[in-house]
Amino acid sequence: MLNTNYYEALGVLPFTVEQFYGVFREYNTTLWPAQIVLLVLAVVAVALSFRLLLKGKGFFSLATNVANGSEVESTINDWLASQPSIRVSQVQQSVSGVSGIGDQFLYVTVWYEQTD
Repeated sequence: MLNTNYYEALGVLPFTVEQFYGVFREYNTTLWPAQIVLLVLAVVAVALSFRLLLKGKGFFSLATNVANGSEVESTINDWLASQPSIRVSQVQQSVSGVSGIGDQFLYVTVWYEQTD
């Protein structure tokens, strides 16, 4: 339990702790049925947002020379050909080298939406 006299003596708050908690108590009591409705709406909004988010498919390659990228490109093209019901929204790639080995990692991400 907070010592309200301590806070009042310091003059930190222009109101007592009881008054402060009273505002929350009155707010919660007044809006009680609406809180359930808002909770249900929030759950529905979260569920819909997961349905509407873009999906991603990653493609990875480890090669001595990924400059041409033909292996990854053909893999991506084969995958796209097998997915006629998608719409590609964005493609991102990342290439990083490993010092001392000479190999490079190539990672391509295809972001898409289902059109069905």
